[in-house]
Amino acid sequence: MMVATAATIDSAGDGNMKWYQSRNRKAQVEKDSEMSCDSFHQLAEAIGRFTEVYKRVEEGKQRQMVELKKQIMHFTKDLEIERMKLLMKSQVQFGKWKRLKIN
Repeated sequence: MMVATAATIDSAGDGNMKWYQSRNRKAQVEKDSEMSCDSFHQLAEAIGRFTEVYKRVEEGKQRQMVELKKQIMHFTKDLEIERMKLLMKSQVQFGKWKRLKIN
């Protein structure tokens, strides 16, 4: 009878041990899950910060491009004005030479 009682205790002990191990596994999974969630949260925040920095850089590039286009337009206008002045001076000079030749 003693043997049967010992076997019963051993099987009950194994059941308790399995329950304890199962409980520990669940606790570890929950802990890992919390750490994983925290890691994902940190990753999401890092991506958000990166997005903000990227957006500011792109906006800065856009402003620079607009400013550069304005400068190009201003330079082109000034160059065209100088070209027109040079042409007018040339026309006047040719007119003077023509009058001198005729006289």
